[in-house]
Amino acid sequence: MKYLDKILKCFDMQDCNPTNTPLPEKYDPVASTGESNSKLCLQYQSVIGSLLYLMLGTRPDIAFAVIKMSQFSANPTEDHLNHAKYIFCYLRANRECGIEFKRDTSLRVEGYVDADWASDRNDRKSCTGFTMLFNTSPVSWVSWKQKTIATSASEAEYMALSDAAKQICWIKSLLEELSFDIPPIILYKDNMGSIFLVQNPTQER
Repeated sequence: MKYLDKILKCFDMQDCNPTNTPLPEKYDPVASTGESNSKLCLQYQSVIGSLLYLMLGTRPDIAFAVIKMSQFSANPTEDHLNHAKYIFCYLRANRECGIEFKRDTSLRVEGYVDADWASDRNDRKSCTGFTMLFNTSPVSWVSWKQKTIATSASEAEYMALSDAAKQICWIKSLLEELSFDIPPIILYKDNMGSIFLVQNPTQER
């Protein structure tokens, strides 16, 4: 919370109007084709860097918005900067939010994963998002653009499942090394096409 107050003050956003979402509904940023402005780039990268640090530490709720806006760091526009600062408005409205870890003698790890399909109109790549919970508290979260273009929603969801499964393997390995007795880890997914591909790996994709 102290860091949040610090960056709000640093960017003169401590009195900004609070908002209910990290980005406006249906906001779809477009990459700039104009000449780069070095002063604007420096300011924008400073805003994004501060938000990234906060997101990686304790705020999974802004992960998608921050990663989305970070894609324009090389050549931002004033519109990009205004919407990056819009995230500050959401943070100010939700400055008390945080991650709570409760004491529990049981051990349960589970994951939730999702993906969109070709949502980025700049390159038509999809976005992967997942979070891993340790006894209902998030310990790992990701929002990133997929490396290749998916040709269907099921393929995009399948690639997201693959990324999440890799994270689960790492968490499982870490906990086993720390001598924890781990029950089966459940990964939740809501796309039947990708689940079918997982259950039938010999099917053509």
